[in-house]
Amino acid sequence: MPNAKSKRSAAERAAVHYAFSIGCVITRKAIRTKFQSVDFFCSDIVGKKADGSHVYIQVTAGEYEAVRQRKRKLESIPWHDSDTVLLLQLIQEPDPVNAKRKLWFFRVHRYYHHALTVSATTTAKISPFWQTDEKAVEIPKEWFKARKET
Repeated sequence: MPNAKSKRSAAERAAVHYAFSIGCVITRKAIRTKFQSVDFFCSDIVGKKADGSHVYIQVTAGEYEAVRQRKRKLESIPWHDSDTVLLLQLIQEPDPVNAKRKLWFFRVHRYYHHALTVSATTTAKISPFWQTDEKAVEIPKEWFKARKET
């Protein structure tokens, strides 16, 4: 895999597109300059859905250890029940059709931190846990370009 740091900006641009694909109507990216970085509660992108709920997205181009570290940081934040917390891991695979080309995907890790409704009258508080989606999300080539606001 290429150097994770070199893919960070591309992964963040693709994550903005992903946020819109899951229903966000507006997003904001964290700021990173030469001398400082300002994020949103350990997240690179925050989106708002039409119902007003927030989606917090942390992006990594790193492997297992980078994912583990970011999960621990996200777990340290007190999230509201309506918040969706995602960790997107950028992964690449060789294209089975064209060996010179790479296919890019997000492996989506979801953080379940809130009480779950068991029935119409019962809500159960569960221990927080992470769940990784079975199917990775393929990243179209155009997602690596900055999204035009419409």
